[in-house]
Amino acid sequence: MKTDSKLKALFYKLMLLLPDKWYIMLKFYKNFGRFPNLKSPITFSEKIQWLKLHDRNPLYTTMVDKYEAKKYVADIIGEEYIIPTLGVWDKAEDIDFDALPDQFVLKATHDSGRVIICRDKSTLDRNLAIEEMKQSLKRDFYSVTREWPYKNVPRRIIAEQLLVDETGTDDIKDYKLFCFDGNVKFLKVDFNRFIQHRANYFDKDWNLLEFGEKVCPPDPKVIMQRPDGLAEMIGLAEELSKSLRFARTDFYYLNNDIYFGEITFYPSSGFGPFIPEGWDERLGKLIKLNRWGGYLIDYKQHKLLLKPIQPDLSDYKFFCFGGEPVYCQVIRDRRSTETIDFYDMNWEHQEFCGLNPVTRNGLTPVARPATLEMMRQICRKLAKGKPFVRIDLYEVSGKVYFGEVTFYPMSGMGTFTPNRWNSVLGELIHLPKEES
Repeated sequence: MKTDSKLKALFYKLMLLLPDKWYIMLKFYKNFGRFPNLKSPITFSEKIQWLKLHDRNPLYTTMVDKYEAKKYVADIIGEEYIIPTLGVWDKAEDIDFDALPDQFVLKATHDSGRVIICRDKSTLDRNLAIEEMKQSLKRDFYSVTREWPYKNVPRRIIAEQLLVDETGTDDIKDYKLFCFDGNVKFLKVDFNRFIQHRANYFDKDWNLLEFGEKVCPPDPKVIMQRPDGLAEMIGLAEELSKSLRFARTDFYYLNNDIYFGEITFYPSSGFGPFIPEGWDERLGKLIKLNRWGGYLIDYKQHKLLLKPIQPDLSDYKFFCFGGEPVYCQVIRDRRSTETIDFYDMNWEHQEFCGLNPVTRNGLTPVARPATLEMMRQICRKLAKGKPFVRIDLYEVSGKVYFGEVTFYPMSGMGTFTPNRWNSVLGELIHLPKEES
């Protein structure tokens, strides 16, 4: 028996050394009894593996970081949906238990599944909690799932408020909304998480769907009332999943309040079989690969192939002053009725347009790009040390593509409407003083 255990441990270590593709293929075979089709994926599980290998938007790292994701989500839908953070520490030994309330939750920012729920601080074994968090900090979640966004998440411990319902129980329902191209198609509701974990699936109209997961089977006998906040959760999930080919957005709903849980790109790491089996292929049809926003994308080579299949992409032109992006000029529909809008960095629409008098703006709102913060960071790096520069970027399928750097928009000969904005923007350029 000891020999078998040693062989299993050795095999596990060797598996971790494999490249992502081979690791995924072998683990998929272990769970499904067949190798995945990664060249022309068909099922939901196969397409999730394909996305792991090819859709590598750096923003995903922020979105899965249990600390940074809160700030990211709050910027989009509001602070009122965020579970309060009670503390953040780099080391488990630094956890300040005395400063925490009687009830709280501990978890690592880069890990998944390992959570300490403290319902009564007076009975908490602090040494055991510290040891658990040490183990969590050591765990490389990426290596065992090949969910690459976790690879570069800073390893920290966070404490957050423990959510309880009106009866005082923390075994609350978890609403997981599956979004495809920014649209919720169905949702999963987890319940009895601490007793006999089950999960039922529903469509957007709260009709029970006849499928589930093998690892966490459904229980159709359990009658669930449609939550009053369902429509709001759907709206929030769709707002957060804009520009994303697929994402699962999780919320808690209790005491008539909605709380953001997490954004997941790879449910069950794509290794969880569905029951009945045919649903894997049925759900796979909802994930559209290889095309986005009017352009064909070669994800393997990370190239933007300029072959329009829909109206052309929006062009985001950031006006940067003193190294900081201040306004973003958005140009749309160049093949038809070109429009130009200006937005500030809070994505508030501005009253001026330009840079020539024949363009129009404000016809319809421009959705805040999901990668706005990433684009701002790129602009800061490229504009550093320059009195003024315009950085042009594109957003495609959650990725940011560089367009050009412009020092003299319209050669300085264009006009703004209203004209006074020429002076307003001019005041933002601080020219270097000439030496006498």
